[in-house]
Amino acid sequence: MPPHALERFRQEHLQEVAQLATPDGIWLDIGVLYTSGTKRAPALVNE
Repeated sequence: MPPHALERFRQEHLQEVAQLATPDGIWLDIGVLYTSGTKRAPALVNE
Protein backbone atom coordinates (compact mmCIF):
# COMPACT_ATOMS: atom_id res chain seq x y z
CA MET A 1 0.00 0.00 0.00
CA PRO A 2 1.50 3.37 -0.92
CA PRO A 3 2.46 5.56 2.06
CA HIS A 4 -0.20 8.21 1.34
CA ALA A 5 -2.95 5.56 1.16
CA LEU A 6 -1.69 3.93 4.35
CA GLU A 7 -1.77 7.25 6.20
CA ARG A 8 -5.30 7.95 4.92
CA PHE A 9 -6.46 4.51 6.05
CA ARG A 10 -4.79 5.04 9.45
CA GLN A 11 -6.52 8.39 9.99
CA GLU A 12 -9.94 7.03 8.97
CA HIS A 13 -9.49 3.98 11.18
CA LEU A 14 -8.49 6.07 14.21
CA GLN A 15 -11.56 8.29 13.71
CA GLU A 16 -13.85 5.27 13.63
CA VAL A 17 -12.25 3.71 16.70
CA ALA A 18 -12.40 7.02 18.60
CA GLN A 19 -16.20 6.92 18.26
CA LEU A 20 -16.23 3.60 20.18
CA ALA A 21 -14.09 4.86 23.07
CA THR A 22 -15.65 5.41 26.48
CA PRO A 23 -14.04 6.52 29.77
CA ASP A 24 -13.69 2.80 30.58
CA GLY A 25 -12.01 1.95 27.27
CA ILE A 26 -13.26 0.23 24.12
CA TRP A 27 -15.66 -2.65 24.66
CA LEU A 28 -14.81 -5.78 22.69
CA ASP A 29 -17.29 -8.61 23.08
CA ILE A 30 -15.46 -11.93 22.67
CA GLY A 31 -16.84 -15.40 23.33
CA VAL A 32 -14.50 -17.57 25.40
CA LEU A 33 -14.57 -21.30 26.06
CA TYR A 34 -12.97 -22.31 29.34
CA THR A 35 -12.22 -25.86 30.41
CA SER A 36 -10.83 -27.25 33.63
CA GLY A 37 -9.79 -30.77 34.54
CA THR A 38 -7.98 -32.91 37.07
CA LYS A 39 -5.66 -35.86 36.75
CA ARG A 40 -6.55 -38.88 38.84
CA ALA A 41 -3.87 -40.63 40.84
CA PRO A 42 -2.76 -43.94 39.34
CA ALA A 43 -4.64 -46.97 40.62
CA LEU A 44 -2.80 -49.15 43.14
CA VAL A 45 -2.33 -52.69 41.91
CA ASN A 46 -2.04 -55.53 44.42
CA GLU A 47 0.59 -57.93 43.24
